[in-house]
Amino acid sequence: MLVTGGRHHFRSWREREYRRIIVATRCSEHQVSALQVLSQEDSFYWRRLRLIFLSPDTLDPTIAATHLRLVHWMVSHALGYAYGDLRKTQAVYEAHPQLLQLCLVQTPALVEERSSGHIFTTEKGSVAVSYVDLAAGFV
Repeated sequence: MLVTGGRHHFRSWREREYRRIIVATRCSEHQVSALQVLSQEDSFYWRRLRLIFLSPDTLDPTIAATHLRLVHWMVSHALGYAYGDLRKTQAVYEAHPQLLQLCLVQTPALVEERSSGHIFTTEKGSVAVSYVDLAAGFV
């Protein structure tokens, strides 16, 4: 509860949390704005950039459908605000195809393990992937 000028303002916990977790969205908006300026200032040499955007696989409806419903629900609700921020960030990038080519990399949980020869797919999910396997996927 906030008291200002003799008035009581009630804000729910959800409202406060929602306002805090917009870091990625704000960054993406600033990046797009900078790219717009750069593309206009130097249009002769301008080339569309490739952006690799790393986000959780639970945001991909195809892969999320392969997860257990209870687990998906728990993860989605526990990280709901952060996931909302990532969804908005992705939408900002997707709204500007003239500035950047978006490559979505949606991974399961990242763990520090040895390489296991993980297979990346757009059809089914897995529990975890090592940082080493993710790096090999980028190369």
